[in-house]
Amino acid sequence: MANEQHLHILKQGVGVWNAWRSANRKLAPDLSKVDLSGCDLREINLARSNLSQTNLSRADLSGATLSWTNLDNTNLSGANLRGAYLNSADLHTAALVGADLLKAHLREAYLNQVDLRGVDLRKAELFQARLVGANLERADLSQADVREANLSHAVLSFATLEQTYLTGANLSGADLHGARLSGSDLYGTYLSGANLANTQLDRAYMAQTHLDDARLEEADLCGANLTAALLNRANLSKCNLLRANFSGASLSQADLSGARIGWTVFHNVDLGSVKGLETIEHQGTSMIDSDTLSRSQGKLPATFLQYTAN
Repeated sequence: MANEQHLHILKQGVGVWNAWRSANRKLAPDLSKVDLSGCDLREINLARSNLSQTNLSRADLSGATLSWTNLDNTNLSGANLRGAYLNSADLHTAALVGADLLKAHLREAYLNQVDLRGVDLRKAELFQARLVGANLERADLSQADVREANLSHAVLSFATLEQTYLTGANLSGADLHGARLSGSDLYGTYLSGANLANTQLDRAYMAQTHLDDARLEEADLCGANLTAALLNRANLSKCNLLRANFSGASLSQADLSGARIGWTVFHNVDLGSVKGLETIEHQGTSMIDSDTLSRSQGKLPATFLQYTAN
């Protein structure tokens, strides 16, 4: 239960509370199991507090500090957390449906299995956050910093991740079907076994991205940079690959059946085991070099080669 003295100070207002916190820096406030729903708590300092089972639904916590805070079973549904500091906070059992996390700071936060469906995370900081198995269906992470975060087996179907920074993030086995990732930075991102069917990846930077066994059927990869990407056994059937760059990529046993290519670059790529080359829809001349011809060991169909140039 909450400490009655701490609760009494809080009721005097955020200004009094923050002054008290400044004078008692080593104290860990206990506001557990308190109903603070709908309260105006803008810019409050709740760092290292115990807020377990506290009701903060619809509360205004914009600019608040909740880093290293115990949020076990805390109700934050519909809360305004714009620009709030939640670094290293444990949120894995918190309720966050309908919360506003625009520009929130969630560096190294623990969000495994959390329901974040439809949540606004635009420009949020999620560097090295843990989101294993989290549900981010239709969430908006545009321009968010998700570098080195762990989103393995997370659900991001129909989510918006345009111009999002995903360098080094782990999205292995994640479900991203129908997601929008136009112009995003996916350098070195782990997407092995992920479902990327019908995703928008146009202009995405995907150099050295791990896409082995990924599903990319009907994805839009127009203008994507896939230099040195790993696409072994990936399903790229019916993809838009216009102006994509596959230089140095690994495409062993990949399926390109019905894909659209044109002005696509295949330099230093072994295409010998790629499936469906004879069914590709050519909308312009693509580029292959002598290294690709050599590594493919004469296994490229004439119907594919007639639309290529060195």
